[in-house]
Amino acid sequence: MTRAHWPATLEELERELVVPHCPATCPFRELCPTIRQVGIADLFRKQQYTAPTDCLWWEKLAALTRAELGIEPPPTAAELRDAMGERRAIQEAS
Repeated sequence: MTRAHWPATLEELERELVVPHCPATCPFRELCPTIRQVGIADLFRKQQYTAPTDCLWWEKLAALTRAELGIEPPPTAAELRDAMGERRAIQEAS
């Protein structure tokens, strides 16, 4: 993935290898591209960001979550993974 490219779907994000750098309190830490997290994590360390919603990428990922899953972003990455798994199971059953 290049800096200019941003995946259009959650599935596309899932295909990327992600090395989490952001706090465990962010539900997108397993999806957000590593290259984005490296810079953002520094803002958390410096306490310029105090909550995941402070992140400039939050709304982009939240919008994908709303559009594809029909839910607000859950509080944890595990809950987001579960919701994505449920969606996948429903699609496969159809």
